[in-house]
Amino acid sequence: MFTYYSTYEKYFENAERHRKEEDTVGKLFFPGLKSLIRSSKNGMFLDVGTGSGVIVRKVATEGIYSVGVDISRAGIRLGKKMAISEQIDHKIEFLIGDATRLPFKDDAFTIVECQELLEHLPNPGSCISELSRVTKRDGSVLIQTPNFASPFVVVSEKGVEKGRNDLKTAFIAFVSAIVSKNQLKRLFMFLIMYLQLNLLKNHTFSLVLKPRLSKDPAFACGDKDDLVYLSNIIEIEHFITRLGLTILFSSSYVIRKAHPLAKAIASVIDSLPILNKFGPNCFIQAKKK
Repeated sequence: MFTYYSTYEKYFENAERHRKEEDTVGKLFFPGLKSLIRSSKNGMFLDVGTGSGVIVRKVATEGIYSVGVDISRAGIRLGKKMAISEQIDHKIEFLIGDATRLPFKDDAFTIVECQELLEHLPNPGSCISELSRVTKRDGSVLIQTPNFASPFVVVSEKGVEKGRNDLKTAFIAFVSAIVSKNQLKRLFMFLIMYLQLNLLKNHTFSLVLKPRLSKDPAFACGDKDDLVYLSNIIEIEHFITRLGLTILFSSSYVIRKAHPLAKAIASVIDSLPILNKFGPNCFIQAKKK
């Protein structure tokens, strides 16, 4: 994995193109992030697993000093290049670093965020612990990742097929694969995880897969070949609470691109106990006491 991320520049070039297709500030961001930034102008923002820095570069333009850290030399190199071309390199710093051993002192940042990262780590608990460690008291920890506990996220032989931005596509994908070998295996794994958390009180982040790591450009954008951990909102919430953080916001039904009616339906489901844990996304905002 280290070699793959460190040297494979095509991965980050594809991710750059993919994210630029969206309104990065308005749709790609964690809900409420812009208001957090406005109230933290004198603080510092950290983006863990920054890649080429799409998010951290946009945050820097909002007026808060920003730092992006990633294990990949190729990603950091591209991020620095893009920051210079956008004339924001004086507002931003890029560092090579491991998300499970962040190169920062305790209580260093006002806002610490990671998006689309935990599913690529074999030890996500170590990363979450580090996010908490480097966050200041009363600071915010923001986590976004796919929710693989959702029936609308189908793990197939080719990797991950996601319907996160289209409920119709998600429903069709779910129905077509509901009795597949991989689907049943995935549901069994989540059942074991749930029993471990609630009966045995054992938290091990055991839902780990072997990545395929193909260099097919069609798949090199962060969602398929490098999937390692079946991230899910239930397990992540449980671990965050164990760290002593207070969860202020948690949702699995935030849909960035959808018809207004679909968004309204998702919002209603998100307010219902149990069902609100099985949407296709995982958005968590926690406060460090």
